[in-house]
Amino acid sequence: MSQPIDRRRMLKLSAGAVTLAGAGLAVAAVPASAAPASATAASGTAAAAPARRRDRVVLPDVPGMLGDPYANEFWYQYDEVLWFKATPEIKTAYGQLAAALGKDFEVAIVKAYQDQRKAGTYPGSFTAMVSPLKDALTVISTAQLGVIDTFFPHDRHEMISAFVDFGQGVLYDPRRNPGGRTHIMNGNPPVGFHAWHGFVRAMQFLGIDADRWAEVDPLIALSWAVQSTAKPKTDTVAEPLAPEVLRKLRRTWLHKSPEEIDAAFDSFPYPPGI
Repeated sequence: MSQPIDRRRMLKLSAGAVTLAGAGLAVAAVPASAAPASATAASGTAAAAPARRRDRVVLPDVPGMLGDPYANEFWYQYDEVLWFKATPEIKTAYGQLAAALGKDFEVAIVKAYQDQRKAGTYPGSFTAMVSPLKDALTVISTAQLGVIDTFFPHDRHEMISAFVDFGQGVLYDPRRNPGGRTHIMNGNPPVGFHAWHGFVRAMQFLGIDADRWAEVDPLIALSWAVQSTAKPKTDTVAEPLAPEVLRKLRRTWLHKSPEEIDAAFDSFPYPPGI
């Protein structure tokens, strides 16, 4: 592989977690003051978020936050429960991945995916490789979907918006240390999306929440395409992409089949045409 893979950002997205409730995230009504008016200025989304999504999670008042506060909190909590506050269960899952695939298991999953696609042995050999990890991946799948469902239980539109904003680099959170304050996939190019897709496909082939991941994987691909187009920088709030560019990217990626997304991820490091 020609590009190094950033472990921190990739690992938090491709490995397991606990539910948000278990991590101490409050789920309750949100006062109107919880979302500063300035926080939506750079998000590229509507300035006033629909009330229906503000009654699920308490949004803290974070001075200096930029971008949609709800999407910001979603990705912040992803960081918290999937990486910064890993539980013993998560660490066990990481250990199982490392034991089977090697210490750099994010790199390993990408390399295995690429090699087996090129050799024409995918998905059979790929599935056989990840089969010993079914228990760990089941924990990972349940946990990741628990995070998503806490924020977006019945609102795919808002979930898509959060993934688009992630790719654009318009979500800035001063609670993070320098170098990690913009919620994006680290690395330029953002090759962590390949690992995320690889683990998703592993879960699907093992029959782990396959239908659910069929809904999420196009969003991963869309976010990859958005970030590959926008090329945002860490700690810098990017200018939103033009609405017509975002519309075209949505039309291109949101309705792809799993096989079409597989074919797209054969392209490295950027999507075809970018």
